[in-house]
Formats: sequence, C-alpha cells, structure tokens
Amino acid sequence: MLFPGQGSQRPGMLADLFVALPELLPPADPALLSTLFPPDAFTPDATRAAADRLRDTRMAQPALGVTGLAVHDLLTRLEVHPDMYAGHSYGELVALAAAGAIDPADLLPLSAARADAILSAAGDDPGAMAAVTADYARVQDILSSAMLSGRVVVANHNAPSQVVVSGPTALLAEAVVALRAAG
Repeated sequence: MLFPGQGSQRPGMLADLFVALPELLPPADPALLSTLFPPDAFTPDATRAAADRLRDTRMAQPALGVTGLAVHDLLTRLEVHPDMYAGHSYGELVALAAAGAIDPADLLPLSAARADAILSAAGDDPGAMAAVTADYARVQDILSSAMLSGRVVVANHNAPSQVVVSGPTALLAEAVVALRAAG
C-alpha cells in the first residue's frame, strides 16, 4: 500500500467518503478541516485560493495524514491487508502509522512538527518545485545552459522521463522559462 506525498492533496478530497462514513474522519484541528473541506467555490479566484491554502505545508501534510489513515481504516475494515506499506515523501509518515510503527494518534502532531521543521529550514524564501517531463540528463543540460546548474537542482527522480527541480523561487522561475523554451 503506497501513501502519496505532498502535491497530491486537493480541497474536498474524500469528502464523499466522510459524508457516507463520518466515523472514518479522526478528530482534527478545525482549521485543518475547514481548509480540507472549504465551502464551495463559485469563481476561479475562490477555487485557486482554496487550493493555495491546502498547498501550505502546515495544512497539506496533516490533510494527507487524515485522509490516508481514513482510507487505510476503510480498507482494513474491508479486510484488505497489504504485504507492505510505503510512502512517497510525506506519505512515509502515514505508512509508518498504518504499519503500526508509530501510533496513529501521533501522526498529526508529527505532521505538524515535520511541517515546522521544513518551513524553519527554508527561511524567508521557502523555494519552489516544478515537475518536468524530461529525463535527468536532459534537464541537467538545460539547467547548465541557462547558467542555473547547482543553483536549481534535480530534487526527485520520479520516473525515467520525469524529474522534479527545486531551488529559490526566483531562480526556479528562470529555470521553468528555460525548460519550457527547450520543450
């Protein structure tokens, strides 16, 4: 069973499940729940604002924890028992809770601590990331040609033809321009 990492969250995720089975939703901070389940958005700006609030690491990680454990609880009730648990990035914490390596009750406090540690390390500019549909060598060549090598880095190798680049916000914006120009 693979638990997703940050970036897979979206406002309203699993809302239908929680309406049908409200007991699956663990006790959580009201601010988290109102961010995860905002009022309906009727304009593009309101839709974007709701998604932006959930992209905040302090909200995204606990939201993924709450929803991941809820799905795990449901699947366990349905007698689905995986041979192993894994997680992508933040999902590793959810996998540890699902596997019983950490107490599920500790997941939200650990999520908050993890988010605080990440944001504290980032300082004033938390930086940015972008998924790029190209292989590692091609991306490295483009970054080097744009004089961004070492200042913007390949942070993840998601697949043979997809990587994630990261770096300071302004430099990443330059990298995205260069990467788009290169196709």
